Amino acid sequence: TGSRPDLPPLDATYHDLVAEHQTRVEEALPDARRFWQRQWREPGDVTLPGHTPVPAAVTAGVSHEFALDPGLRAGIARAAKRIGVSRFELLLTAYQILLLRYGNPDAVVALDLGARPANAADHIGVFINEVLVTANPVAEQPFADAARALRRHLRELYAFREVPVPRAAPGVKPGITLSPVSFSYRRRSESPAFHDIDADVDWTMFNHARRNALHVLVIESAEQTTVSLEHTEGSFDPEAARRIAGHYRRLLAAVAADPETPLGRLPLLGPAERDDVLTRWNRTAVEPPGVATALDWFHEHVRRSGARAAVICDGRSTTYAALDRHAERIADVLRSQGVSPGDVVAVCAARSAALVTAVLGIWKAGAAYLPLDHRHPDARLGYLLTDSAATLVLADATHGARFAGAGTPTVRIDTAVGESTRTTGGGPRGGDLAYVSYTSGSTGRPKGVAVPHSAVVNLLSAMRRLLDGGDRQVWLAVTSLGFDISVLELLAPLTAGGAAVVAREADTADGSALARLIERHGVTHVQATPATWQLLCDAGLPDRPLVALCGGETLPEPLARALRPRVTELWNVYGPTETTVWSTAWQAPRQVDAVRIGGPISNTRCYVLDEAGNPAPVGVTGELHIAGAGLAHGYLGRAGLT
Repeated sequence: TGSRPDLPPLDATYHDLVAEHQTRVEEALPDARRFWQRQWREPGDVTLPGHTPVPAAVTAGVSHEFALDPGLRAGIARAAKRIGVSRFELLLTAYQILLLRYGNPDAVVALDLGARPANAADHIGVFINEVLVTANPVAEQPFADAARALRRHLRELYAFREVPVPRAAPGVKPGITLSPVSFSYRRRSESPAFHDIDADVDWTMFNHARRNALHVLVIESAEQTTVSLEHTEGSFDPEAARRIAGHYRRLLAAVAADPETPLGRLPLLGPAERDDVLTRWNRTAVEPPGVATALDWFHEHVRRSGARAAVICDGRSTTYAALDRHAERIADVLRSQGVSPGDVVAVCAARSAALVTAVLGIWKAGAAYLPLDHRHPDARLGYLLTDSAATLVLADATHGARFAGAGTPTVRIDTAVGESTRTTGGGPRGGDLAYVSYTSGSTGRPKGVAVPHSAVVNLLSAMRRLLDGGDRQVWLAVTSLGFDISVLELLAPLTAGGAAVVAREADTADGSALARLIERHGVTHVQATPATWQLLCDAGLPDRPLVALCGGETLPEPLARALRPRVTELWNVYGPTETTVWSTAWQAPRQVDAVRIGGPISNTRCYVLDEAGNPAPVGVTGELHIAGAGLAHGYLGRAGLT
């Protein structure tokens, strides 16, 4: 108005108020220490979708702001009243549940509370304290129960709202923030009116700096509710921040509709993201090849190029025609011993062409093969024979005597000589059992995984699409037959018209010997575990075009970076035994910045699900579920565990 303000003098200075605050803190400290002794846990790192961790520091910040629509605001108010909590408590609970669903069951949320005493109502100054919320929601709990539990927790906490946590809690580490995640809530009062002056008040002003991974600021007024997600610059891409905002909105909408919904069943994904993770990224369906089993492809190459080398071992070559004749003879012997289609025949032999012949012969007889690793103890081999109900053991001269007292008939591979009495034809069908591969038994008794021929055909067909090696491909077979990845090493070349170079037992652990085999026989494809690839790198890979596949164990980033420049292509392949060798594949770029498992191969679908079986949001860790043509029939004789 242009006149001098007639304001009464202040009762106390800000300095006086701070001194009074310190006195109250000292008085409350013993009780606060007892409270935090019960409640304290060190805030750990958090997992957030699309988040790239950055060092803890005050850095440039970015804000993503959105408003809740009026219908949702009204629904939240009704739900809060029905539960018996405030809107603030409901919104904070929802943030905790969001963190829980992102894979943070023990997330500790930093909460800034107003700590202004009554006698400071007319003072300008900072009266605020950051505390920690350590409530523990669980996925099976209804949201209403979680919200009421949080309310009780906060009521306890409010008694010590003025006490700095680092002074009361045991072992608080010094830092610029108490937790990687935090929450603020403000109720906006009416904007002040100034005489003859138009004034706007920005209640959500952001200083473009952040000190932790994610801060959620909620501002409520009579007209609207705005939510601001604040994070350090570069730690989220804009799309990830938008997805988090969408997850929070959808969770709140579900709570507004039914606050009794268990936490694990509250929906997070919108239609577009749900379509990505369930449908779009799983569009892998292709026409199946026109063969029922891998034998059909093999027979085609026997007819087309029978004189070509199929297997090379210890300097000797076996042609397609010879391999086929020997396999037919083994099939004859097996039939004469009573082996019928659907039976399981065990194989125990040294690494040689005879091992390949045994597998093909078993298939020609309509049976499935069970690999027995001669390096395993008798107790395990005996268990596998009994559990699989194997009809007989097909063994070489070196290992045949070992099964004399096993109770299962033994046939020597090398006795199956001469001409076959049958001609090639017939054989197994796609749904018939191809092989049984036993798990290690690290989580209980070993289980036999029953894999059908159709799944083997799908694997070979899918890898052809990825690798496109043609009929001149030469694969180094370095893996034990007892490890299911050997299926690809032996059959990829034999079903494409190429050759399999079978490494001898002594050579499989000798990087220099393997390198010589690659060079001598013009090997084009090598599949191996990281340990074997390390042997080859240390020994020196030959300077020739080579497609490298790494699987069976996690591919370390240093190894991937060292290996990639020395090969034509590097593929990281992943899959459990139960889905027929490989289910996903990833081709490493020239500059490897991280190792991934890639996406599903042909006719395979992969879903990342949370504990409640919901599709996990993009960037959130979950459990991998695999579907499609690669699925095994199940665990042999154990339907309940399948």
